[in-house]
Amino acid sequence: MEHTPNNGQRHDAPASAPVHEEFERSFDVRGKAPEIDILPGVLRIMEEIAAFALQGLPSLDDLSVRSKRDAADLVSNRDYAMEAKVIELVHRTFPRHVVISEEIGTVGNEHSEHQWLVDPIDGSCNDSHAIPWSCVSVAYVTSGEIWAGLIVNPHTGEVFQAVRGQGATLNSRRILVSNAQSLAGSVVMTELLNQSPWQGMAGFMDALASQDATVRIMGSTALSISQVAAGRVAAVALADAGLLDVAAGVLIAEEAGAVILHDGKPAHGLPHGRLLIAAPGVALAMKQTLSGVDARVEKH
Repeated sequence: MEHTPNNGQRHDAPASAPVHEEFERSFDVRGKAPEIDILPGVLRIMEEIAAFALQGLPSLDDLSVRSKRDAADLVSNRDYAMEAKVIELVHRTFPRHVVISEEIGTVGNEHSEHQWLVDPIDGSCNDSHAIPWSCVSVAYVTSGEIWAGLIVNPHTGEVFQAVRGQGATLNSRRILVSNAQSLAGSVVMTELLNQSPWQGMAGFMDALASQDATVRIMGSTALSISQVAAGRVAAVALADAGLLDVAAGVLIAEEAGAVILHDGKPAHGLPHGRLLIAAPGVALAMKQTLSGVDARVEKH
């Protein structure tokens, strides 16, 4: 088995890893690139968002937490502060752009072709309990395609970024997915469906254990995807991912060399729902594992 955890700093491209032909291109970029004068402004805003996430959020010592739909669905003053700052920064530069955010919903021209998809704190339950595994996730979308993505872990200071066609970075250093050729010895991540296991999840974990892979459930979808991009984790399997949770992550992972599958097929446009984000060398094994789990679920 060849597997090199890179801690976000590996520079040997995984391009030499064999890639199954059906995964040759996981995204089909159909949209037109944004105007040349838009992207620099977008990236400046993302820099300001990152700075606020790292330095401007209310302290975990000053948390104010409330529940939303139920006692397990938590939101804090950190969610609201981050959300308000993103809206302020976007509309200060681009007043005609629309911000679609987890807590407040849609702000601005809902018919705009320029969209900002925001999860102000992905992993709110962790964050609300001062567990240092949550992040800020922001994606810029135009013409139905994700063109820039940002994930910030305010607890560790890690800033993941990508621009379509320009690669992915962690704290300004280029990152690439794992060169693992087998699931054996690898880490695979997934997430609960709200607070419950998704259908087939126990079988999925058993199937991976039989292949000597380790499963982790950490509580932040976007941050889990970023670990694939950094080459720390071989794959992430998601049963029903929300667009706001994954938009930035799927671009960052794809730009780092990951395969992105939606319902087992190469993803297009704005992927969400049932997703697999995987290093190329394990993508087919992960797809086959998930297919086997599905077959057992249908049988019973």
